[in-house]
Amino acid sequence: MSPIHSVSMFAPVFTYPLGFSLALLAAGFILSALKRKRSGKGIMVGGILILYLFSTDAVSHLLVRNLEARYNPLVKYPQASAIVLLGGAGVSPEKPRIYPESNDFGDRIFAAARIYKQKASALVITSGGYHDWFGKESMTEATINKRLLVDVCGVDSNAVLCENTSANTADHGPTIGKMLDSLKLPRSIILVTSAVHMERSVRVFNKNGYTIIPAPTDFRASAQLVHSIADFLPSSGALYESTMALHEYYGLIAYTVLGWI
Repeated sequence: MSPIHSVSMFAPVFTYPLGFSLALLAAGFILSALKRKRSGKGIMVGGILILYLFSTDAVSHLLVRNLEARYNPLVKYPQASAIVLLGGAGVSPEKPRIYPESNDFGDRIFAAARIYKQKASALVITSGGYHDWFGKESMTEATINKRLLVDVCGVDSNAVLCENTSANTADHGPTIGKMLDSLKLPRSIILVTSAVHMERSVRVFNKNGYTIIPAPTDFRASAQLVHSIADFLPSSGALYESTMALHEYYGLIAYTVLGWI
């Protein structure tokens, strides 16, 4: 993973709700210890308020829905050179697992299999390299997704090609483009990824000269943003959804600055 990729992944940590709130609480505590109690208490209250807001379904659904509403899935997909399944949907078979397993984004795998069985393309490209810096993974994300497509979803193994080198979303466009070019296929793809991740992915592939048919899946927020008073109660699940959405917003900003989209 390049230094730019590393920075783009870890620089926003303290701008996510949990990290930012902890930083404010620490700053408030230090100010209070330095006998600036009024300022310290104000900053600590601000940290608690931020953590509360981003831990509610009302806020997380708003953040997520704004991203997910930009593209809609189709019942039937038109023909394309390839179905491109982005990584991040599986877990490698490290102990105690004996087989590759899907994770919280596993709907991507089911969506790609469903589209393949519609005969929208005879080719599926799974994309994604190793993401474990400590070298404990036995499979790349692309290989994990291929195994799940073939073993669990019944996709023909000969129809699935793996792109095993991409470290992040920005890498998928150029590396898959080289694969399609080598096969003398047009850069026309059905792009499968989570709905919240689709905007950034589409922009990356647009930057690399593709004709894209978005196939968003793994929707998190319904059209009705608030359902009951419970949506204003804090939960770890809502905090996770808020953080995931903010990761995409920060990614759009960073990719624009870096010229990747």
